[in-house]
Amino acid sequence: MTDTQTSAPSSGTCFGYEAHSDIPFRFLRDGVGEPLEVMFHSEEGPEPGERLVVDWKRRPDKSFYGRVYQNDQGRYRLWTSDAGWFLVDPRKRTIAISEHGDSLRREVRLWTTPMLLLMVGRGDLPLHASAVEVDGGAVLFGGPSQFGKTTLAAAFHTAGFRVLAEDITCAQVGDDVAVIPGPALLRVRHDVADRFATSSVADAGQDDERRFLALSEESRGTCDPLPLKGIVLLKSDAPAIRLDRRVGTRSISDLWELAFRLPGDEEIERVFNGITDLADRVPVWDLVRPLDVEQLLPTVERVVEKVRGS
Repeated sequence: MTDTQTSAPSSGTCFGYEAHSDIPFRFLRDGVGEPLEVMFHSEEGPEPGERLVVDWKRRPDKSFYGRVYQNDQGRYRLWTSDAGWFLVDPRKRTIAISEHGDSLRREVRLWTTPMLLLMVGRGDLPLHASAVEVDGGAVLFGGPSQFGKTTLAAAFHTAGFRVLAEDITCAQVGDDVAVIPGPALLRVRHDVADRFATSSVADAGQDDERRFLALSEESRGTCDPLPLKGIVLLKSDAPAIRLDRRVGTRSISDLWELAFRLPGDEEIERVFNGITDLADRVPVWDLVRPLDVEQLLPTVERVVEKVRGS
């Protein structure tokens, strides 16, 4: 992999990358990482020779949709419904963002979807999950959209735990299984946003669905990897809080649904091997609980108790 050469200052870190850019950012952490250059572009697209590799369709339950194109040199051209075009080159470790549009939405999108493509190029396992730190290790919360991943992460933040990711979690599966923290950001639904402590977040803005909360400097930390202690799969509403341990390979199908992957047999095999390894090496629990904000703190306490006892 070619090192990125840039004279731009370091802005901070996200998912183990150290962003170098003259563009101001709100949601980065401290520390060092692999150099990533972020700059503006004025291109549209796609161009001849770029093939469509991912197509996120518009859905009634989700406002985001987008498309990913790739050329023969491995560069991606990503279009998103909320922030326009991004140019992502994993080999050169560069991301170019549109000069136009809302800067807040553009940055929120920058540290999620384009970063997925860098993670895949690095051999990581991106999962549709939030993550928090408990006793020096990471705990993941995975589930479909609208199942409360971000809300639960925000509840952990209010209870004094560090949020590592709120929608996309970067897992690395090798000799160790680790999580690399993402953007210092919470995107919280309007109907629950006022329930969380405001002293350790800053209101960065909002859209029709969510408020964007920047974590305070003292609660961000670095992007140094943390060992993965457990995965919690969020299930349907229930009258009481219950955590049930998954046994053996029963969690593979759920983890497969959470894993981002590009087309191709090699990529499918790589991701399948990664989630199989996760299921074999990391405790996995099903969580059912009342979908009531009054039950968030008891849910946090129950999860922490289970993780510490595993």
